[in-house]
Amino acid sequence: MAIITLRLSAVNSHPADCPAACRYCGHAILQKWATVTKPVRDSQVNQVVVHRYRCGRDRCQRTFRHYPPGVERADQSVRLQQLAAIGWTLGLSTRGVIR
Repeated sequence: MAIITLRLSAVNSHPADCPAACRYCGHAILQKWATVTKPVRDSQVNQVVVHRYRCGRDRCQRTFRHYPPGVERADQSVRLQQLAAIGWTLGLSTRGVIR
């Protein structure tokens, strides 16, 4: 009998690094604008710390969030999204995947 090992994404509760440049214009000077906590649906982490940055360029001045690895804009972590996709692929119904 073959054993299958699934490697799901790791989820960190704090960002490991800061962004190198603005995601909108590419300007290298960023100002840390705020730090907030975000509730996350995951099997091991309940909430993560998210940093907001503001572009230092006069024409841009946009703000954006920098998430820790394994977390994106959605409420579910990347690990939980991957696990749900695997369950759905193996034949679980959408209701079964939610459980």
